[in-house]
Parts: sequence; structure tokens; C-alpha cells
Amino acid sequence: MESRTNLFKILFWIMTAFVLLLIAGVMLLIPISSGPNMSGDDQVAFGVMMIAAFFSIIVVAIIGIIVFKDAKKLGMNEWLWILVVIYVPNGLGIIIYLIMRSSEKKKRRCIKCSEPIDPNFALCPHCGHKLKESCPSCDKAVESEWKVCPYCSSQLK
Repeated sequence: MESRTNLFKILFWIMTAFVLLLIAGVMLLIPISSGPNMSGDDQVAFGVMMIAAFFSIIVVAIIGIIVFKDAKKLGMNEWLWILVVIYVPNGLGIIIYLIMRSSEKKKRRCIKCSEPIDPNFALCPHCGHKLKESCPSCDKAVESEWKVCPYCSSQLK
């Protein structure tokens, strides 16, 4: 798993460097191809394009940072998701991430080891952490706010 994460990390930085160099190259070629006699309107248009490109890069970077932190918090591969969100065009990457995030959020995770668990488990099968209280009479899992066991009718509190 660690080698996969490193692969996504390296792939992300290579693709990001390539895209930034491509943007910088295009921005440098525009005034060079226009020659030294760029009109005032062309200079204004070029300035607006530069500002728009700068803000687009900032917005994408902010979205990437938010997705990175959120994916890491949910135990998802943060480098894979930052690649998907930033480089899948037309906002589809964000939509894919949000769909996968909602399904990942529905999965319950152990508080101690963060491994996925079934919501009905009384103990974590990975680390043995006690997830739910159990009835003293029938030993079935019960919720902490219940006053009576629904399986054997004994008092819980």
C-alpha cells in the first residue's frame, strides 16, 4: 500500500510540473509571437488572461488541498484522489470524489485502529476494541442509551 501511495505521489508531482511548465510556456509564447509592437488592447487582453490563469491555478490548488486533507481524514488514498480531482477535466473528478466520499463516509471505522467495520459488530475484528456494550444476561450487542435488552428483556441500567 505504501508503494502505491508513493507512486501516486510521484505521478502527481510529475503531472503538476508538466502542466505548470506548459502554462508558463504558453504565457511566454503569446507576447513573443505578437512581436514588440503589441497594441494596447492586446496588452490588456494578455494581462486579463494572465490574471485569469493565476486565479484558476489558485482555485485548483485550494480544491486540491481540501480534497487531500479530507481524503486523508477518511482513510482514503489522498494522492490518488488529488490526482483524480485536479486532472480529470470539467469537474468530473470532483463529482467522482464526492460520490466515493459519501459511500466511504457511510462505512463505520474502528475508533482505535481506523479499519472498516460492520455497524453491527460489538468488537473490532482487527484490534479487539469494544465498539458496543453487551447485555449482561444474553451477551448480545446493545446500544449504550437502551434501558432494556430487546433480545432477552433484562434491565440494562
